[in-house]
Amino acid sequence: MTELKKSISFNVLVLLAINAIIGTGIFFVPGIAARIAGPASIISWILVAILALLVAACFAELVSMFPKSGGVYEYTKQAFGEFGGFMVGWISWIVANVTIAMLSIGCLEYLAVFIDMSHITKIILALSIVGLVNFVSFRGIDLSVKVLLIFSIVTIMSLWTLMSWGIYYFDVSKLQMLDIFPKVSIVIAMVYILETFFGWETVANLAEETKDASRVIPKVMMISTVAVIILAIGVVSVALGAVPYDVLASSSAPLTDVAEVIMGSSGALIISALIFLNIFGGAAAWIITAPRLIFALARDGLLPSSLGKIHPRFQTPYMAILIQAILSGIIILSGTYELLLEMILPLAIFMYTMVVMSVTILRFTDPHRERNFKVPFGKVLPVVVGLTLMFLMGGIEV
Repeated sequence: MTELKKSISFNVLVLLAINAIIGTGIFFVPGIAARIAGPASIISWILVAILALLVAACFAELVSMFPKSGGVYEYTKQAFGEFGGFMVGWISWIVANVTIAMLSIGCLEYLAVFIDMSHITKIILALSIVGLVNFVSFRGIDLSVKVLLIFSIVTIMSLWTLMSWGIYYFDVSKLQMLDIFPKVSIVIAMVYILETFFGWETVANLAEETKDASRVIPKVMMISTVAVIILAIGVVSVALGAVPYDVLASSSAPLTDVAEVIMGSSGALIISALIFLNIFGGAAAWIITAPRLIFALARDGLLPSSLGKIHPRFQTPYMAILIQAILSGIIILSGTYELLLEMILPLAIFMYTMVVMSVTILRFTDPHRERNFKVPFGKVLPVVVGLTLMFLMGGIEV
């Protein structure tokens, strides 16, 4: 048996996609971006939001053409051939596992508001998170989806609460220092902000388990990206308008500082607890979806065939789940949130560049294939997006 169970509907997938795309960026990157560009980082967020919408459109067109579990591997294989697909598939798998480690470690920074933890304790808890969610993933897609839905609702409600309460504490004077940082800092901040929108591939990896995927997933890609943009720009605007940028820049949990200003110490504790669950949920989304990529590579003979096995009872790629759990655990032992972020950025940017360029190539090489969604100016715009991504990669501070 080499087919996965189709059980995910449109409404469910929208919530899952928002949770997967928003990742950790909104919870940590406001501080990193403020450190780089100060109040001017709000410009960086807006520019990245526009770029993210264009990347999402490219994913939407490609998944409408190839609604398969392989996601980015499948798209680049069709555009660049077997070797190109294999290379991007491996990079995507590495990105997924580094992201899982980054999220698992990152969520503990907000838990540290309640508990004083040593580095060893954080590592043990992060490994426990990975182990627990992989067990849920093994037990089946229906159970996994139910768990992810809870995390998705918590994520949306906590960010909405922070944004709506923060409006009353917004002080425009805190944004009137835009010119104290050099213009290049806005571009450098954009690189780190990109991570807030990484995650389209997690949605694409669920294509074979989604009903009417070629029509549903393109809509989900666009709707969820717009929702994440609204939440991210809203929360960052509140953060920069309520808290001095230098406070955000020096904070390991910047949204806790924002919550303390607008909701008091009790409110800050509640928001910190919710954000811990938000980031935990982001890790869960990647843990549950990433084995589908390993499964697709194995099914095409690019990895050992045993990794393409489906459990007879739970209908999950159980060997792929096991291998991913081991690799994620090894990466968790390797570093801190920011170190892992700087490891992942060049790989992810290269992967997304290959994906968006695939749209243009396939417009020429496979023009007659059915597309339920089409990127405007699809022969030119994806190239511009790809070149922009490669330009931004030069701003990574290693």
